[in-house]
This record gives sequence, C-alpha cells and structure tokens, in this order.
Amino acid sequence: MKNILLITILLLSVLIANAQTKKSFADSLYHQDNGARIYLKSEIDSLPKYPKGENEMFSILAKNIHYPPDAKESGIQGTVYASFVVEINGDITDFKIIKGLNASCDLEVKRLLGFLSNGWTPALKGGQPVRFQYIMPIKFKLQDEKEKKRKK
Repeated sequence: MKNILLITILLLSVLIANAQTKKSFADSLYHQDNGARIYLKSEIDSLPKYPKGENEMFSILAKNIHYPPDAKESGIQGTVYASFVVEINGDITDFKIIKGLNASCDLEVKRLLGFLSNGWTPALKGGQPVRFQYIMPIKFKLQDEKEKKRKK
C-alpha cells in the first residue's frame, strides 16, 4: 500500500507544476504576508529544493503516511491539497489545507508535512531568494481486492 502511495505522490508531483501555472488558481492563492510577497511557480526562475532531493522527500512522505482508519472504513478516497511557504532562509512555514477531503485525512496530511524539515534551498527570482508557496497534493486511494492479491 505504501508503494502505491509513493507512486501516487510521485505522479501527483507533476500536478504541482500544472496547478500552480493556471491563472485562476494562481490568482486565488497569491497573497502577501506581513508585507513580504509570496511567489508562485509561474513567477520565479527556480523552484525551492528539499535538502535531500525530491525523491527523498516523496520517500519520506510515503514511509510515514497512514490511511486514517475512519476514512478507510467509510471508503473515503480522494486528494487533499495542502500548501506551505518556503521562506528565503529555507524554513517552511504557514501549513494550510487548501482543499480537504475529510477531517481525519486533512489532519494526517498536516502531520505528514511535519516530516519535511527546514533547510530547503529557497526559490530564486532574478538571482535573489524569494518566499514561495508550495502546493502539494496528497492522494488517498484504497486498494481493491485485485491489487491486494497481486501484491502478495
């Protein structure tokens, strides 16, 4: 199951770039916090980078994700869209659920994002570090019986 979640997280990373470049979506996310602008993908020269690389980031998420029992029992599936800000000093702040699934899945995503340590390489615009809003979709998908048997 964790392998499926890892693959799902990796595939959804492609959605990060696409979702952040859509004008209406970007417009709804653009904001300033304490006067310091937060940039989106379409506005910067280079994306922020996780200290140990993107593959390691997705591996950490896949190893630590837990399907909430109540969501599993209720057959709840879908995607939670979360965001956080990568600050110019590489710290991550301002964790938010942009679009939730249910309370327990949303809480699990917040817990999961806590595993992403500080020390990121910040986004750059014009060679200068800038604040960046990172959008991360986390998909919750139950395995069907065929998938369970195939894994055994």
